[in-house]
Amino acid sequence: NAQPRPASENAIVFRTRLPIAPRTMRFGQPKVDDSGSFVLEALAGTVGSLAGIGIVGLTSQCGVEDLGCTILTVGAGGALGIVGATAGTSLMARRTGARRSLVGAALGATVGTGIGLGIHYLFNQSSDRNLGDQIVIPIFVLSQGTVSALGSRLVGRARRPR
Repeated sequence: NAQPRPASENAIVFRTRLPIAPRTMRFGQPKVDDSGSFVLEALAGTVGSLAGIGIVGLTSQCGVEDLGCTILTVGAGGALGIVGATAGTSLMARRTGARRSLVGAALGATVGTGIGLGIHYLFNQSSDRNLGDQIVIPIFVLSQGTVSALGSRLVGRARRPR
């Protein structure tokens, strides 16, 4: 039933007519675009976002009443978080061999920042005090990293047909 055909120098393609394996199966090449690869990309994007936000957090020295400094710090943290999430996601996608898009990762990280702001707003909406950094930073790094990986996958899949 199976007829081996070399697809490249490193892989052998087997085409089968079995109902359990309707697609072409490749041996000798890593499987890409699986959920494990996506999790690694999202994790790398999260770590990159944390690094970007952490740099700003460690170098900023705003006073409690200095609103201008706080706004600049939050803006710089968001921007460096986007850069870090984009870099982390793109580097891991390249490492895993997944279809990727640098533009998609950057757009995803930007959308993730908006999602983080929305979640932050929902948590603060019914509270009389602001959330601390122990809650706010994980919200932003997780949303930036995860949505960056999602954006990279979506745009990468749309740009490169199978």
